[in-house]
Amino acid sequence: MPTSSFDKQFVVSNPEDIERLKKELDGDNWPEIPVRDRDIHADSKENVKRLFKKFPDLGVQSSREK
Repeated sequence: MPTSSFDKQFVVSNPEDIERLKKELDGDNWPEIPVRDRDIHADSKENVKRLFKKFPDLGVQSSREK
């Protein structure tokens, strides 16, 4: 998933806009963002298997293949 940095500086000079921004940031109306539970260890094992299939010349065998 790509990420981007928000290092831009900007100035809000209108007092009405400043108050509105403060109210919006202090409010409880933040959106609910669902986060999927994942088994990181299982994903890692699957990814290692894929790497070994893609690059068989690595010369590394898993303990089950020995």
